[in-house]
Amino acid sequence: MDPQLKLRPLVGETITEIIGLKVDSDAVTFVTESGKRLAMHHHQNCCEHVRVVGASRGWENRLGRVLSVSEKINDTVEASESATESIFTIKTTKGTIKIEWLGESNGWYGEGVDFDQIS
Repeated sequence: MDPQLKLRPLVGETITEIIGLKVDSDAVTFVTESGKRLAMHHHQNCCEHVRVVGASRGWENRLGRVLSVSEKINDTVEASESATESIFTIKTTKGTIKIEWLGESNGWYGEGVDFDQIS
């Protein structure tokens, strides 16, 4: 899915807080000035593992109005394993926040990152 559609609820909003943005987190929640709460996470199916593996240093200083978002996905497949790296870039009025996710499984399960509005 086009990241502009997936992350559309953030565009134009002012991010006031990001909860859970740390290595090995399985969920990141964005809180906006208007009261919206949007979560990045993975809908668990069975035996896959999807987590944050990196984020921009100093991202706390880049909270502000969201101007644009983008996503880059790299799929790598090994003999009996599968991995998907998803990199989200969120451009705000105060700078860019980059979030790197890694999903791993035996190849039978989805490894993508989901984005849901929770309030």
